[in-house]
Amino acid sequence: MLLGFGFLTKQLQVLLVVPGLAAAYLLAAPAGLGKRVLHLTGAGAAMVVAAGWWLAAVELIPAENRPYIGGSQTNSILELTLGYNGLGPLSGDETGSVGGGGGWGTPGLLRLFNSEFGGQIAWLLPAVLILACALVWIGRQAPRTDAVRASVVIWGLWVLVTGLTFGFMAGIIHPYYMVALAPGIAGLAGLGGILLWQRRDRPAAALPLAAAVAAAGSMAFQLLGRSPAYLPWLRWAVLMGALAAAVLLLAAAVRGARPGAAPAGTAQPGKLQVGKTLHRTTAALAVAAVLAAPLAYSLTTAATAHAGAIVSAGPSVTGAARGNPGGFGLRAPGTRGTGAAAGLGGGGMGGLLGTSTPSWVPTPAGYQLATELPVMAVGGFNGTDPAPTLEQFQRLVADGKIHYFIGGSMMQGETGSDAAARISAWVAANFQARTVGGATACDLS
Repeated sequence: MLLGFGFLTKQLQVLLVVPGLAAAYLLAAPAGLGKRVLHLTGAGAAMVVAAGWWLAAVELIPAENRPYIGGSQTNSILELTLGYNGLGPLSGDETGSVGGGGGWGTPGLLRLFNSEFGGQIAWLLPAVLILACALVWIGRQAPRTDAVRASVVIWGLWVLVTGLTFGFMAGIIHPYYMVALAPGIAGLAGLGGILLWQRRDRPAAALPLAAAVAAAGSMAFQLLGRSPAYLPWLRWAVLMGALAAAVLLLAAAVRGARPGAAPAGTAQPGKLQVGKTLHRTTAALAVAAVLAAPLAYSLTTAATAHAGAIVSAGPSVTGAARGNPGGFGLRAPGTRGTGAAAGLGGGGMGGLLGTSTPSWVPTPAGYQLATELPVMAVGGFNGTDPAPTLEQFQRLVADGKIHYFIGGSMMQGETGSDAAARISAWVAANFQARTVGGATACDLS
């Protein structure tokens, strides 16, 4: 049911976590195979009902009695779900999208480590993959219902399915999408870090744990190197700390006993104290080395003012791109009519996601938040929706329901409706434009 509600928030993206949850239940649930399959079937039905009732309601309401379904070309929620928000981002063939033809970067296995996405999510990716493999190997003789293995299946498939999808999708993708990987990475890091640390006197646990710590430090060294002016000392401190912690973990495995453990049948208080100190030093050094760099990025992000919705963590990184502004319109106080605004399209990759005030980046959202007046984004999010059509717009103007038209830059997609462009041309041909606060505005009254 909750996955169905998630579908209503982010549509088909919620399905990326379903394989891990379903596989873990099918593998480890304490019931016979038949009951497990039956339970999963019931769970799937609950997900479909929780997700589908709203789609059904929207489709059953006549088009003239509901808002236009933005992002679709035929005013259809099913088209939006399966196309622009569904298979389109995977194939890159979304009708009405912008930035196609490689505009979203080169898909591939290493995309999550590049300059655009690496600093957002890649810090612990290699480390948790190592930890996951180690947990599966150590628990290979555990019973079918083993909770640790089931957890690894959930979080591991969460990371693999989501990561591979983001890596190879050919359509729209932004750095902030990477937050969807965070729960899976956190689950594997916490689970693997604790359980392998508890078994660090065994080579089967100490070796992968040391490798994971070293991998995290090396990854941080690489990512921090993309911002040479940002805390230049930190990358070396992290790398040296991670390698030192890895060596200490390997030394513990070689000794064949945990730090602080005295030989059987003997009492050696001095060695016991030294062992405890080494134990605490190793743990503290490993945690600090693994988390120092992402913590620094987090603090920098929290301390830096940000405007807009295309968010990125950390300092500026060489080679990382950012979004672009767009345009639209609004209603003036005291004008006649119930509507107010109109303005040119959303603005493509950054248009509707700019600032919350109209001072610098004119967007429909910015004007509406600043004035608390109705604003209509002509052409929808990307300026490629046939809403309104030129004929509908002309009728709204004639009825006095739109007072001002505010133009702006718009990234027109190669596909989709050209209604917004036609409206803009009609306004330019029939009304006098003037500059207001850096924006081009036409009084349609």
